[in-house]
Amino acid sequence: MKLSKVVDSIVYVPLETKIYLTNGLLQYVKPYWCAFPGRLFDAKGKYVKQIGKLGGGPGEDTSPWGYMVTYDEKRGLFYTQGNKIIQYDKNGKLQEQKRRYNIQAEA
Repeated sequence: MKLSKVVDSIVYVPLETKIYLTNGLLQYVKPYWCAFPGRLFDAKGKYVKQIGKLGGGPGEDTSPWGYMVTYDEKRGLFYTQGNKIIQYDKNGKLQEQKRRYNIQAEA
């Protein structure tokens, strides 16, 4: 299959970062490029801010599995979804979180 059947354009955006992005998980969340876990860059690749981080505490996510970021421009809120749904304000401050999966091992 030709790539032109799937996409109409490709954009190369070099990201301004000193951090090696090992997992390659990158998505466009208008108006930001977002690299896991929550490193935000503007349309030209300039680093803007961090929302969330890896870990097991409040506002932290443990895995890139199923990870995605959405941004509600009207309300100025970010949401990350991985093993939790986490809400941050426009400055990246934790607002709320809910466990996405409630899986418990049987004894």
